[in-house]
Amino acid sequence: RKIRAEKTKLIATKKIKAEKPLPTVTDDEIPFDIPDSWCWVRLGELCEYIQRGKSPQYSQIKKYPVVAQKCNQPWGFTMEQAKFIDPDTIASYGKERFLQVDDLLWNSTGLGTVGRVAIYDPLKNPYELAVADSHVTVIRLFKNSVLSRFVFSYIKSSAVQSKMDSMVSGSTKQKELATETVRNLVVPLPPFAEQTRIVEKLDVLLSEVDELAKDEHELIALEETFP
Repeated sequence: RKIRAEKTKLIATKKIKAEKPLPTVTDDEIPFDIPDSWCWVRLGELCEYIQRGKSPQYSQIKKYPVVAQKCNQPWGFTMEQAKFIDPDTIASYGKERFLQVDDLLWNSTGLGTVGRVAIYDPLKNPYELAVADSHVTVIRLFKNSVLSRFVFSYIKSSAVQSKMDSMVSGSTKQKELATETVRNLVVPLPPFAEQTRIVEKLDVLLSEVDELAKDEHELIALEETFP
């Protein structure tokens, strides 16, 4: 109800456009049981903005970077491989296309990269702003009600990634994750406080996993040095 009220307000003030209502989640779409205080919703219901990026006109002038598939690596978000748009074309971009903190960036095409997801971090962008290209879907959640880190963790989980083959369409060389498929993704939504607790617990567990991986690599290095 809180999200719907926020969306209604944004539509009334013409900050976002009204969209066709998404279908109700059916029982056969629910992949697992959730607590009574949670609910199953479609991703589009949680967002003020879901849109593919725009095909850019590239330039050698390093002023306005473009986030592309290669910016979404398995280990996280990076701007190291970003290209740049022609500064003269920036006026053709609506303000909504300028990436914002905690935007989710979901690779929508690309052999071997489709399905990768990252969180936009402006601290990793030394430039004034950034936009996405047409191979990346930008997902902007209602931040007062939904944590990007929670939805990011769900999209990145096996619950979604294991179904990626059935979610994409197109030829073998050009698989595509359609925007409508992204909008209709079924997501388990806990209350906001519980989202926060889950994300905090994930941060602790993932940190422990990283430490174990580091210890394993050090052990392997020692075994190779002293067989």
